[in-house]
Amino acid sequence: MWEIIAAAVLCIFACLGFVAFVRALVFKICKPENDNTYIVIKADETTQDIEYILRSWWAKVKWTKKITPNSIIIADNGLNEEQIKICRLICNECEMFRLCTPIEVYKILEEKNT
Repeated sequence: MWEIIAAAVLCIFACLGFVAFVRALVFKICKPENDNTYIVIKADETTQDIEYILRSWWAKVKWTKKITPNSIIIADNGLNEEQIKICRLICNECEMFRLCTPIEVYKILEEKNT
């Protein structure tokens, strides 16, 4: 009886592994020529824990090598002085982050799409 259950579990894991392999293969073959991916984070003075949000995004980018954005843009929609200081420190720590106004974000995205 236990052999049948173990064989069923093994078959399920084998199927999941095969599906993951096919998915990875398809994503490798169908990769776009120019990857201009950006993450835009809208932040204002009501945004709580801005440092946690930014470090969380940085950790996600470091751990997922498949999709690496060109940069992570912080859209300043009225951050207070303390939040701007935190954002600038993180931007200095990691050059992938950029602190921009909404107009600058629009210009960056418009420039990359033409």
